[in-house]
Amino acid sequence: MCVNFAGEFLDWLRQTINDDGVWRIRRKPGSPTIEVFRIEEAGHGEILTDEFINWRIKLSLGPPPAETE
Repeated sequence: MCVNFAGEFLDWLRQTINDDGVWRIRRKPGSPTIEVFRIEEAGHGEILTDEFINWRIKLSLGPPPAETE
């Protein structure tokens, strides 16, 4: 049952968050409602380190060209 809930929740979340930016998911104690709202138009919310961001950029560029001698 937990796996089904998690799968359905992630499907709902993918449909709800339909743009870039930093989003917050909140459920107030005792409330049945889950709120999803954008807190930044762009960026990563200062969650990711510069080292990680640079690694992802390098990864997306692909392997360096082979050296010829």
